[in-house]
Amino acid sequence: MNKLAVEQITEAVTTLRAMGFDSLSEAAIFCAAAGATANDKPIGVSDLSRATDIPLSSVSRYVWTLLQRGLLEYTTQSRDRRLRLVRATPDATPLSAGVPPHELASAS
Repeated sequence: MNKLAVEQITEAVTTLRAMGFDSLSEAAIFCAAAGATANDKPIGVSDLSRATDIPLSSVSRYVWTLLQRGLLEYTTQSRDRRLRLVRATPDATPLSAGVPPHELASAS
């Protein structure tokens, strides 16, 4: 890993902790959801689990916490209203604004 990558990761971790995320896993889940939202594609909880390599049961807990904090919201697709997807809320925009768009997009 090159020095620039290490510096960027360190800066991102510091920023995410300063934004109030309780763990890096919670921040990773938010970033993946925000990336999907930035691409106008809400994401399912199981997809978040695969994208972050965090167990589904843990992702479900983190999503619930992020929902309670108003950072994520549930949405449905018109094709299948039974499928619940998550996306970042407009209130979460200032949080994701500190992350470059290419990093948000690659998180999903």
